[in-house]
Amino acid sequence: MTERVWLQITSGRGPGECQLAVAHLARVLLDEAQAAHLDAELIDTTEGDARGALLSALVAVSGDGADAFARRNSGSVQWVCASPLRPGHKRKNWFVSTSTRPRARCAPRIALRASSPRRAKNARRR
Repeated sequence: MTERVWLQITSGRGPGECQLAVAHLARVLLDEAQAAHLDAELIDTTEGDARGALLSALVAVSGDGADAFARRNSGSVQWVCASPLRPGHKRKNWFVSTSTRPRARCAPRIALRASSPRRAKNARRR
């Protein structure tokens, strides 16, 4: 049976540098999954404040060993670099979080239309 796992990468409330780390880590995970002969795709992203930055990313990984890959890459990730957004800033350690997410089960979408009794009553008075 082929395993399928979702990995969520988030910067939480971190600064722009953490958002850049999310985008970088998403690309790294896609490359590492491909190198491990797993299928991986970027399912969803939330744009960050800076150009090319992401607040969060959702990566789907499938294939034999996908669960082990997700467990190995879950937790806090430290990205070490000088700030590309604030030159001269003293901080060089930026952290993001990765966690596995259960796959959402798709519920059928049903369109409903309703009006309140008050609205229907007022409509008759006119």
